[in-house]
Amino acid sequence: MTQVVLVTHYYSPHRGGVEAVAQKLAEALCRGHGFNITWFASATDQVPDNLPRGVGCIPVAASNFMERRFGLPFPIWTPLCIIPMWHEIQKANLVHLHDYLYMGNILAFVIARCRGKPVVVTQHIGEIPYDSGLLRWTLGLLNRTLGRWVLTRAQRTIFISPVVRDYFSTFCQFRHEPQHIPNGVDNNIFTPLSNEIRIALRQQHGYASTTTIFLFVGRFVEKKGLPMLRHLAVLFPQVQFLFAGEGPLDPDTWQLNNTKVFRGRSDRELAELYRLADLLLLPSKGEGFPLVIQEALACGTPVLTSDVTVLGNPALVDMLMTEPVETTQAEALWQRRIEKLLNEPQALQRQRDHLTTGKLVQPTWSQIAADYAAVMKIP
Repeated sequence: MTQVVLVTHYYSPHRGGVEAVAQKLAEALCRGHGFNITWFASATDQVPDNLPRGVGCIPVAASNFMERRFGLPFPIWTPLCIIPMWHEIQKANLVHLHDYLYMGNILAFVIARCRGKPVVVTQHIGEIPYDSGLLRWTLGLLNRTLGRWVLTRAQRTIFISPVVRDYFSTFCQFRHEPQHIPNGVDNNIFTPLSNEIRIALRQQHGYASTTTIFLFVGRFVEKKGLPMLRHLAVLFPQVQFLFAGEGPLDPDTWQLNNTKVFRGRSDRELAELYRLADLLLLPSKGEGFPLVIQEALACGTPVLTSDVTVLGNPALVDMLMTEPVETTQAEALWQRRIEKLLNEPQALQRQRDHLTTGKLVQPTWSQIAADYAAVMKIP
């Protein structure tokens, strides 16, 4: 049995993409490949429910001041975490980190090096074009120093996006060829509905078949495009904007009549929101490839995202609508695209029909776990 210490900055109830991927992958490795996983993450959120036997959690006391004050998901862990982490890494066959940057991940990496344990890093994020020049410069410096130090010394590196892989490849010399393994989709939960059932579902939630519904799923932070979404919600009061997530840029504070926030949604509840919506809006930047795009497509929901985000999964380019976000004309371009979609309501229906014809094939988590299991067979 392979014993793994898994480290993320938060647990999945924090509702970020990285920690959601970590849970789904850990469950699939445990159920399908006999892995035994000890998961360290911040005690800022509840431990996830219904984990399979073989996945145990050790929450670490942490301060989440950076996220509350500045919107930066960077929890500060207590140094006391070194004791249980040292003990668990000593027993493990390997250490698996999701992203290098966070305090707990760095500690785990150092301990693994001291104990002679191999480290596998799944790197989700590369460059993030923050509006703040200081933040852009700081992250770039960290990537080229601390990131380079970790990724060049890890036994294996996995990237969920070729864009992120290519970025780090410009200044990292990996011990082994880096792997690109995309995220998977739970096709038992994220499935499309027929138009008739979908209309009935909308009526159950109080929305007429003629109501246009746009959906955002993710953290309410700058890089996800919340300022753009606020601008669009003001411009299009006839559209119902649904927001599923949490974070410092809370749409509830906008005081707009056409916005509604959903918090703490389970996967099955998120699947209902995808099916309700006419369009998933995600004007994000600086990401690998958000899992919510794959989930929306699996539910038959069209997606409008940024031209930089779509590069994270070339296999899905033809299934997505895109507009630029890193230009001074971005707001006008997004406005014009939505005006066009609203003036041609059948365009979104045609896109939905195209997605539900069975031509879209995405990997399942069991398939992705098999790829990870192969990478983790470290001599």
